[in-house]
Amino acid sequence: MRIPYGSRSLSYRDAVTLLDGADGPITALVATMTSADGDAEAATMGDGPLFAQRGRLVTWCADILRDLPGRIAGIGRFERTEILLAVHSILAVTAYLENTDQDDLNSIPFTRRRHDEVEAFLTDQELPAPSPDEDFHAIREHYRHYYESIDVLLGASAAAGAHQTYSLSYARLAADVPEFAVWAGLETVTLREILASMSTGAAADARRADLAKRYRVRLDRSILDSAAVPQHVAMPTLGAAYVSPRCRVRTCTSGSPASESWWHDGRPVEDLGGFLGAHLTTPWAVAAPLVVLGQPGSGKSVLTRVLAATMPENDFLVVRVELRSVPADTSVQNQIEQALYQEIGERVGWAELSRSAGDALPVVLLDGFDELLQATGVNQSDYLERVRQFQEREADVGRPAAVVVTSRTVVADRARFPDGTVVVRLEPFDEPRVRSWLSVWNGANTAKLGARSLAPLPPEAVLAHPELAGQPLLLLLLALYDATANELQRSEADLGRGELYERLFADFIDREVDKLGSDLTEAVRREEAGREWRRLTAVAIAMLNRGGDVITEAELDADMPHLLDPEDLPRPDPRDLNRALTVGQFLVGRFFFIHDSQATRDVGRPETSFEFLHATFGEFLAARHIVTALNDLAADRAFRAGRRQPGHLDAGYFSAATSFVTVTRRGPLRAFCQAMLDALDEQRRAECLGLVLELLPDAGYPHPRWSLQEYEPLRRPVAARHAAFSANLVWLAVVLSRGRIRGADLFGDDGPAAWIRHARLWQSQLPSEDFERLVDVLRVEYDGSDVTVSHPGGPIALLRSLGWVTRPHGPFPDFLADADSPGWRTARLALFLQEDGETLDTMIPIWRDLGPQVRYYASEGPVSAYRVLLELLLRPATDLPPMDRLVIYGHALDISTGGRTPTRFAQLVWRQLRDDLRVLPPADVARMLLQRTGSFGSDEQGAYVVVTTLRGLVGAASDLAAQLETALESSRKGVARLRSAR
Repeated sequence: MRIPYGSRSLSYRDAVTLLDGADGPITALVATMTSADGDAEAATMGDGPLFAQRGRLVTWCADILRDLPGRIAGIGRFERTEILLAVHSILAVTAYLENTDQDDLNSIPFTRRRHDEVEAFLTDQELPAPSPDEDFHAIREHYRHYYESIDVLLGASAAAGAHQTYSLSYARLAADVPEFAVWAGLETVTLREILASMSTGAAADARRADLAKRYRVRLDRSILDSAAVPQHVAMPTLGAAYVSPRCRVRTCTSGSPASESWWHDGRPVEDLGGFLGAHLTTPWAVAAPLVVLGQPGSGKSVLTRVLAATMPENDFLVVRVELRSVPADTSVQNQIEQALYQEIGERVGWAELSRSAGDALPVVLLDGFDELLQATGVNQSDYLERVRQFQEREADVGRPAAVVVTSRTVVADRARFPDGTVVVRLEPFDEPRVRSWLSVWNGANTAKLGARSLAPLPPEAVLAHPELAGQPLLLLLLALYDATANELQRSEADLGRGELYERLFADFIDREVDKLGSDLTEAVRREEAGREWRRLTAVAIAMLNRGGDVITEAELDADMPHLLDPEDLPRPDPRDLNRALTVGQFLVGRFFFIHDSQATRDVGRPETSFEFLHATFGEFLAARHIVTALNDLAADRAFRAGRRQPGHLDAGYFSAATSFVTVTRRGPLRAFCQAMLDALDEQRRAECLGLVLELLPDAGYPHPRWSLQEYEPLRRPVAARHAAFSANLVWLAVVLSRGRIRGADLFGDDGPAAWIRHARLWQSQLPSEDFERLVDVLRVEYDGSDVTVSHPGGPIALLRSLGWVTRPHGPFPDFLADADSPGWRTARLALFLQEDGETLDTMIPIWRDLGPQVRYYASEGPVSAYRVLLELLLRPATDLPPMDRLVIYGHALDISTGGRTPTRFAQLVWRQLRDDLRVLPPADVARMLLQRTGSFGSDEQGAYVVVTTLRGLVGAASDLAAQLETALESSRKGVARLRSAR
């Protein structure tokens, strides 16, 4: 017998058959438990077919546990796993049998039905098995409930003893068999330690050994391509520098792993390598792919290299597939075979190689699923399902295979995850891991640093920038930056992220300029550095204008001639006989913090897309591009004004950077822009503000004389571009005005009306994400005949925010509301657009009385708490059937007792319910209250309702008793009349 494909559990009966054989004596014994007819001779459960044999079954389990180490020595990986899973099932059931007391059993009357129910529960129910995605506490909880359920069926009290026996037996078993320890998380060990302790010792054939050698050699190579390594740095090897990260694990049954909330129920795992080693020794490793998700630079590809190099070829046949290097539009098997050819230079069929593995478990590492999605743009949402189908087919023909797939987290929502897929999310490095990595780095570089009178990099200097230190590749970036002149550790403690990024990129740009020769004049060096900056920022703006963090090679090649002057475009080396590099290839070759994703089709060259290793790199560079364009244009305007030169002001380049996407859409982009603008001196700030205010009134008109009219990365209506451009101009004006500007300065005399026109244009033309962020970051208030636009801060003053309601003369109390409370999101939107002003004004007395929080309950749609309250207060109770009225009360009480509304809310609900008791059935009111016992006596009105309801019930019961007595008396008289008639 084999474990069914995809099974994560095994019944006792199946486990007996697997361990004892189909014709074994214990298998036959278990079979007789069901077939025996014990009704005639068995008086108690102790004499029934199941428990009468428990002594023999307990002894057999003890023999299995004693002989287990010898039984699994030297057998194949997958067969060993099957045996261990079966042993666990035997252990779990035997723990209950062992704790049943004979006297207790003899006191329980035997019935065939009870016996069969208990027997089925013990022998036929699938039993949960330990797995790496659940810790031992979770497994013990499963069995506590399992044993308690048997107690209920049997009428016994063996559950507590069985639970303790199971726990102790499992712990003893974990000491002898390493799989049981690592499956349940009882030991934290490395991948190498786990696999070495579980090795079967079988020899690998020549091709498997060749593959393993290829993978092992790469551990001795530098962690970074030598072309990108400065000469003053000693780069550690991959094997020495790799630090196994923390991770979070969850099995997929519903929802999307791309959602942060999906991971709230995930299990934290301290060591990813140890977890993977444990997972690959379980039977469900061959049932569905294990998916590893992480950010760019988090070490996903490095993980697959380390796995391929460290998994012993005696026990595993490992094939690593770089999905960027194999055809994207072909089957999983063809991708594996293509990768094999690239590794060993020999055409090998997968079926042939898998069969030759013998007892070794095939493990396929599919690295870079996200590259298939990004580079080709082809829908690959079913790829994981196709991987699972591949695994199912391999299991059906006796060649079970485990598969690990890596991908960036951000594209996880573009794939369907089959049920049972174990998903792993890489977590950022914590402080111990940062220190561990730096110890290797400093060990390799201390001598070179000392030769230049520089110090090793202390962990504290890196830990001051946790956003970068948490990702391995970005941690390397910090180390490379500091290795030039110890700039990172000499930086001020309050060094901002923008300034840090400026220094990081400047350091790399300076090294690129150094490659041009040491005889450059300072002026030439500055010009070349400026050219490098312009290239990088143009790439960032091209990505931003297309609405994402990724851009394809074709899109980049199309955009660069518009965004760069001809002299800034890459120039082919005349000595290079190969074809000229594309813009993308040129940039990626120069800056390793731009990541390229590739996917290959059956014909043609690879399709490539680009992204920055960290999203904030692109946002910083895009912000630099926007602020530089604004600064340059403001300087040009000031120069023309000072010289009184004629001619038009060409704002085309600045418009191209600010008329496709709003700056406020992304928090880091907005923060970088604001920090750069705040750093301007007062004169330049005033010049930039003057330029913005000059451009705003004409932002919606065509400007045929502006440059870059033909630049259109995304097709947008004129109104949509005007909306984005004008929204960015308004935001820039607010920032340049130190966070507050009057409508008259923005729009002229008709400030309030102009604001409303612009706000409604933005709502209708901007993508919803852009408009929502704009509402979050701008606030409008009215003061007499003008409007003030500012950054949000503090509570909302409602009357000052309402421009279209009648203002009372003289002082009038305003209403302050928490701007960040969830219920005020709708109100903020209405205030931003100046819609429903009268409604908001009317609600002020209610809000003042009840508080600003507006909450929701789930009905057919979201309904505010105050909607529920007004339904009760303003609608007569007789307008609705009593049960419908009570449903509303139920919602109101749920809201008021959940700690989400002010006390006044609950008081009003209870008072209205008190008044409605005269028309509501007491029994139904009582039923509603019993479902919400926490509501009883919550205040004086609530106590009155409860007491009155109970009295009503007593009265109703008395009335019912009287009616029954009358009916009974009538029945008696009727019977008497019938008898008399006879």
